[in-house]
Amino acid sequence: MSQKSIWMKSPFMSKLLSYLKGVSKDEEVIFRLKTTLKMTLIPIASGCIMAGFLYVLLEMNLYFFEANGYQGWQSFKEVYYEFIIGSTLKLVPYIAGFIAVVAITGIYVSDLLLRPFRIIGDYCEKVVNGEDTSYDPDFFTDLKLLTTFSELFFLNIHNTRKAKRSLEPMDIPTKYTRIHQPVSETAFFLQYFLYILIVSICAYMALYIATVDMHQGIINLAGESLKSSKMMTYFFNRQTEVLQDVLQVVMFGHILMYVALARHLYYKVCGPAFGIFATMRAFLKGNYSSRVHLIGYYYLRTHCRKLNRYLDLMQKELT
Repeated sequence: MSQKSIWMKSPFMSKLLSYLKGVSKDEEVIFRLKTTLKMTLIPIASGCIMAGFLYVLLEMNLYFFEANGYQGWQSFKEVYYEFIIGSTLKLVPYIAGFIAVVAITGIYVSDLLLRPFRIIGDYCEKVVNGEDTSYDPDFFTDLKLLTTFSELFFLNIHNTRKAKRSLEPMDIPTKYTRIHQPVSETAFFLQYFLYILIVSICAYMALYIATVDMHQGIINLAGESLKSSKMMTYFFNRQTEVLQDVLQVVMFGHILMYVALARHLYYKVCGPAFGIFATMRAFLKGNYSSRVHLIGYYYLRTHCRKLNRYLDLMQKELT
């Protein structure tokens, strides 16, 4: 038996493969990974665009030296590429670290998006299992409507069970009866705007160091290796201005992509939040057959099933 076969059949690999197989079937984990990937790809895309432009710019520099017949430019070409490769390799650990931080932040943000639903699901599961528990929503969540109304919902049912009474239709506060569609959660966009601001500032600094500073280093290298002239100085000064303009355009696109992602992520949770809210509201108003039926939101399926089992139990016990 080969060493590879022995390694694949080892207890460690068996446990690892079993774990990965379980993770691949966890719909909530898949959502988190997809969200993290989306948030991480934006700075990567911005960096690739800027790197592509910088590459074209650096190639143009060599053509400039060749076209103007600078003495010694052939030998300078080798030093030129060595400098670029060396500078790039020095930046790799910092770039990897930045991407890792963005990825970790993405995992945290994706967890925040699902936390209100998970808290509801966990509470419902404990009640159905007969555990003594209390509903403690996170009031720092981005989904204020779901958080505040779910507390009213569970408190009302808890008090009814405790008093051993039957459920009766409840008068819903006016501020909740007027809601007939997903609402705009200001807290979500404010917190996400803060995230965009921090990431964009870090990305700008990283791209500036990786491009403008590298370009300045090449200018200094050219000045030391080749005979400097007014034409060369003018060319590089104008090129630096163009590079900074491109950097600003790339960062503008970077921010636009994050804004688009914010809207995308918001629609991923605002619809389900409204659906659960509407079901709870209907249940309190006396429609005890109301259940949550969300189509297309696979990552919330488990939590919705727990809530539906809770509603089944309450309908059976209290009506």
